[in-house]
Amino acid sequence: MEFLKTTTDAQIEQIVGGGISGSEIPAWAFPFGGTLTDEQIQQITTYLRSLQPDAPSVPAWRSGAAAPPTTATTTTAVPSGTVVHVDMGDASGLNSTMYVRPDRRSAPAGDVTFVVKNSGTIEHELLVLKTNTPFDRLPVADAGDPPVPVQTGADKVDEGGNIGETGDPNLQPGDTRSFTIKHMVAGRYVLVCNIAKHYGMGMRAAFTIG
Repeated sequence: MEFLKTTTDAQIEQIVGGGISGSEIPAWAFPFGGTLTDEQIQQITTYLRSLQPDAPSVPAWRSGAAAPPTTATTTTAVPSGTVVHVDMGDASGLNSTMYVRPDRRSAPAGDVTFVVKNSGTIEHELLVLKTNTPFDRLPVADAGDPPVPVQTGADKVDEGGNIGETGDPNLQPGDTRSFTIKHMVAGRYVLVCNIAKHYGMGMRAAFTIG
């Protein structure tokens, strides 16, 4: 009980959501790769507070007060449907091979949330392209931002089939971000980083719905 007496709700939610680095306490918040939403973490905090003899019958965040947010970078709220964790990165920037590694290569039709972590040394992004072209055969025929076809100096693939992405700004080393694509239909997709030269250096992976 001493822990509850000396710790605020925000601190409890930070510990539950973000874990403690260097310890055996993992991060449970969805933006950090866990499975809990902000409200679920608040419910855990409420339960812990209920163990105190002087606990209120209604927690502050249920009675209208603003709930303290979990510290994280995210682009989506409550995940729904299937969650796919994607690790992407490089060993030493443009001087090394690069990779995109989803923890699963397929999902059922419906909502799919991608939780993307940049484990590399330079910035990256993730795009979901709907295409029947094999993941390693997309033509590198574009350049610029947004990409357009060019005669020389091509270093990107076409983004015409883009149905979802991590968005701006690009993911910096160590960043994790999530986004949800609603109502994904059966078919073939490719997960890519389309920053200049990154697709050609290995940042691509096949993905199937259905």
